[in-house]
Amino acid sequence: MRGRSWLVLVALIVLVIAGHWLYWRSVERHLAVGFEVWAAELRTEGWAVTAGPLARGGWPLAATLALPQLSLEGGESDIPGGFSWGAEHVVLRVALLRPAALSITAEGRQHVRVGELPDLPYTAEGLEAAVPLGPIAAPHPADLLARNVRAAIPSGLDRTASLTVGFLRAHFEARPSAT
Repeated sequence: MRGRSWLVLVALIVLVIAGHWLYWRSVERHLAVGFEVWAAELRTEGWAVTAGPLARGGWPLAATLALPQLSLEGGESDIPGGFSWGAEHVVLRVALLRPAALSITAEGRQHVRVGELPDLPYTAEGLEAAVPLGPIAAPHPADLLARNVRAAIPSGLDRTASLTVGFLRAHFEARPSAT
């Protein structure tokens, strides 16, 4: 009888691990499909969205999608001159215990351009956005956390000024325009 108890215990452990892996795989698959759908929707609106080969991971605590060389460019209909942003490495992460929240972390060298302003290269020790997933009523919220953002700002004749933001926490709400 004692040997049978061990067998049942081992079987239960295997079932729990298999169930956890299946749940992780499902969240990971939804994350990848969600990114592809989002990128396709932006492309139909005239945006250019590019990234290197996607890498899936995060087991056992989260589902992650690593996006090397992510770049977004477009928005000319909303912003005169458009908008451009890119980062060496972006990680999308959904914690398995919080499946309704998406964490977006940008790492490495980055750049941003708004309108006719020059491209602004910068680096950040940490740049993370948190957005809710799933259907939510407007306004659409997002939280931003930035640590040690360093930019070289052109200041005239072959000169640049340095700008460092030590810590920034912001909350945004996007309100769709009535059409």
